[in-house]
Amino acid sequence: MIQLSLPAMILKFLTPRSLAAPGVWAWACLVIGMGSGLMCYGTHFDITVTQWTRQTLAGQAAAWQALTHLGDGWVQVLGCGLAAAVLWQRYNAMACQLILAAPLSLLAGLADQVFLKIPFGRPRPKLWPELYDFQWFETAGSLRGFPSGHALTTLFILGFLWAMMPGKLRLPLMVIAGVVAFSRVAVGAHYLGDTLAGAGLGMGLGLWAAQCYQTRTTAP
Repeated sequence: MIQLSLPAMILKFLTPRSLAAPGVWAWACLVIGMGSGLMCYGTHFDITVTQWTRQTLAGQAAAWQALTHLGDGWVQVLGCGLAAAVLWQRYNAMACQLILAAPLSLLAGLADQVFLKIPFGRPRPKLWPELYDFQWFETAGSLRGFPSGHALTTLFILGFLWAMMPGKLRLPLMVIAGVVAFSRVAVGAHYLGDTLAGAGLGMGLGLWAAQCYQTRTTAP
């Protein structure tokens, strides 16, 4: 079995030539995610779903709070690191990609904060009905709802690892990622449109990053 040098692979991946044009599936996720998120906002379907979750899921608040922590950055870094340690000897290439997955997702989350959350200024559900529409270029934490950062980073990791993971794991992990994303709606931190936009952006960016990674690390 060929053992890969992690430092060499990281340096090779981070060179400017590692960037490649996003593939069809990456673009599809990006467009569908943002489109569905804006549609939920524009049709006020966000409000319908939020009211439903407040009435229906109130008794399950503790469970949803626990689930939503799976989208926290430190949990994802720890989880990817532990998985990489377990797989290192037998699945070295996947372990290397796991080590990169969480840090790259955090960078994507930071970009989300700077280039999307602040410009859109989306009020969080707790401010409804006083505020619902975008408050452009506001910096308050309560006005950083769109897109969801937890959904973005969770789906980024899934997208980044998608091509390398065994087929039988894809559906279960997709369901888990979807539940983590929806937990942000269930706990009242985001509207449904926020999570759909974050999930689509995260999956699309993750697929694109994986494409760049594979292009560079398999090149001679």
